[in-house]
Amino acid sequence: MDRFQQVLKTIRKNLGGITPSQKLLIGSLAVIMLMTLFLVSQYAAKPTYVPVWPGAPAEDQARAIQSLTAAKITVVNQNGVAVVSQERRQEAMATLQQAGQQPSNSAVVFENILKTQNWINSKEQNRQLYKVMLDNWLVGVLTKFDGVESAKVFVDAPEQVGFGASAKIPKASVTIFCKPGKTLDQAGVDAAVRLVAGSVAGLEVDRVSISVDGRPRRVLKDNDLSPTANSESARAIERQFEDKLSNLLQHIQGVVVAVTATVDTSRSRAQVVKTLPIGEGSVSTPSKETVSSTVESPASTAGQPGPRSNVGADVNVGGSTSARSEQKQEDTQYATSFGSEKRETESAGGAPTRLVATVTVRPEAARRS
Repeated sequence: MDRFQQVLKTIRKNLGGITPSQKLLIGSLAVIMLMTLFLVSQYAAKPTYVPVWPGAPAEDQARAIQSLTAAKITVVNQNGVAVVSQERRQEAMATLQQAGQQPSNSAVVFENILKTQNWINSKEQNRQLYKVMLDNWLVGVLTKFDGVESAKVFVDAPEQVGFGASAKIPKASVTIFCKPGKTLDQAGVDAAVRLVAGSVAGLEVDRVSISVDGRPRRVLKDNDLSPTANSESARAIERQFEDKLSNLLQHIQGVVVAVTATVDTSRSRAQVVKTLPIGEGSVSTPSKETVSSTVESPASTAGQPGPRSNVGADVNVGGSTSARSEQKQEDTQYATSFGSEKRETESAGGAPTRLVATVTVRPEAARRS
């Protein structure tokens, strides 16, 4: 306490010797410092918004805004660009990736996200920095997937150097560890692989290897059938009908509902080619026309002897002529152009073919009721 009083006495002694102008100057500096701290606090309190897909076209931005809004993630339409807070950017990208949404040119988007080049660094240093940041960014997005605890990504995209050098195909590997009691379904595996493949130009899905909890997994192509797709689809339908029956029978105490579903997940594609009739797509146009015409001329006779018989004679006709008939005929040929309709239908499967529901009431619960 004595020490504190001594400090206050020293402060009063020093402040007592300053002039009023100096006091005003000190007060002004204190006000400026307080205003500066207030502005800094106001600026720091505002969230920093960053684009989800920088450099993506307007169509991709509109899809991102619609999908993030449906997922209840705060997104702002800033001059046609979908922007979110910086701390939720990876979550937004993970949500879009799991929903099957990705930009049309993912490589350009990732280059814009990771563009932190420094003119002081060498080209090799910038390339290594870009690679490390790309791997870390992909890890950050994958860890936002549902049920994922940690992830590791290694992208090997060698740069072609020199003239005539053989092109080296890029490849990548992904390692994912799930939370206890959780697993990554086939849709999540496909989304993770396509996320990594879309981040590097020229990286095909086939060259991205992935393992989940130490087990290698395989990404499905458009025409592939998953060995686990049938069981996953069946379980989803079973849960759906179990919830419906449980809600209907919830007034019964001790009721237990179990549903077994048989689901056909096979895909089928049908192609129908049909020739359209005349007037509905097929046309018949004349390619060659034939015209038939007949020209007839009457017969004429020469004049008789004597002046009276020659009165009606034609002086231009020297003698008698016989009747003439000239006939012309032309035919018309038609060229027919057949219209056709081609229709392809594809069934993705997944429809239940059989449902078996089992309802059981526990005896002790029934006796209590």
